[in-house]
Amino acid sequence: MLEMGATHDHVAQTLGCHRVTVSRLVQRYRQTGQTTDRPRTGRPRVTTPREDRYLRTLHLRNRFLTVTSSAALALGRRVIRHTVTRRLRAFWHQGLQTVPGTAADPGTSTETTGVGTAKVRRWQRRQWQRVLFRRRADFSCTRNDGRARVYRRTGERQAACCVQEVVPYGMGSVMVWGGICGEQKTPLVIVNGNLTARRYIDDILRPTVLPFLRNRQQGILLPA
Repeated sequence: MLEMGATHDHVAQTLGCHRVTVSRLVQRYRQTGQTTDRPRTGRPRVTTPREDRYLRTLHLRNRFLTVTSSAALALGRRVIRHTVTRRLRAFWHQGLQTVPGTAADPGTSTETTGVGTAKVRRWQRRQWQRVLFRRRADFSCTRNDGRARVYRRTGERQAACCVQEVVPYGMGSVMVWGGICGEQKTPLVIVNGNLTARRYIDDILRPTVLPFLRNRQQGILLPA
């Protein structure tokens, strides 16, 4: 179209693009003889090959080390954990892989969310102050729910560095329940034993949730 005498504005209007785009394509064609993009180097890597090898060595020294901790220990700067995970996956051809560990670190907790964020997306921002968000948490004295990961090589399943000692029958746990609504919070309820549907009604809803919602007058309790 340009060789036939059309202007850049006419070509841009015909093709539905900006005239600057047409000008850049023409300039690129005059320089390279084609309109395709030239090869680029891409985004530079956050870590160097030396740092990648050190990450691998760090996880071989401490098999239960998390990627979040290794990023801070090895690199000394802010690096997201997904970057460390990708670097460690590059060594899988050497037999290094991550699998569930035999035990978890003591003193951590397992939480189950009572209300998901997807259930309240339909509410306006001004209505969120009326919704009672509640959560139940189980705190174990010795170990968590077993989601700890261990980095090991092929044939190291029973190696001493890949096995963590735990108390066989645990040291007990405690379950607590609480909720927040706006700038207020409910009392923290300690649940003794298993929390059944009947106990949830008798021990939490009636003595704690209902009086709390009556005081607010416009409180909303979404179904779990």
